[in-house]
Amino acid sequence: MASRTGQPATWPGESSNTLLEGAKLRLRELPSLGRTIVRLGTSAERYRVELASVAGVPLPDSPGKVPEHLPVALWRSPLDWLILTEPGQRPDLAARLREVLGNATGLVADVGDTVSGIELSGEAASALLAKGCALDTSGWPEHGGFCVPAACARVPVLVHRLGPGRFWLHVDRSLAHYLQAWLGNAATEFYDSSSR
Repeated sequence: MASRTGQPATWPGESSNTLLEGAKLRLRELPSLGRTIVRLGTSAERYRVELASVAGVPLPDSPGKVPEHLPVALWRSPLDWLILTEPGQRPDLAARLREVLGNATGLVADVGDTVSGIELSGEAASALLAKGCALDTSGWPEHGGFCVPAACARVPVLVHRLGPGRFWLHVDRSLAHYLQAWLGNAATEFYDSSSR
């Protein structure tokens, strides 16, 4: 959901587990969003338009600009996307996408229990992200959603910017605790300076 100004409105689960909060930075665990992986074999690419129609979102050709609101499809690699939906809004999405794919070569999986999310927000969010990711965000549009696969603290993540100073990191649940701890330690300088 987005506000009329284009800025993200209140997202589901805003009361989620806050890991760290200061004047310049907030680090929190994201709520349990709907998360579905769609991965196509090259022979199944012809189903892409119909899959996008059922999902209700475009399946992007490359990393880059994405809508600021849910639902959204995030490019992971060629012919591979992570589709995010609000909790409970599309419980049948994976099943409906599987029906479209039929026996074609591909994978559709509900990964809500295996993918986790961490939000970085605030004035220092970009600086904290830069400590762990070798990303050049200078070429990113000033406003709007943006998403690229990257490594943060050597952990594979999807870096999903929702707008200025607000990032979601989508990560395999088995690595989420490590990444949370790393971000918490790396954020100390921002937290300390914001508390003075």
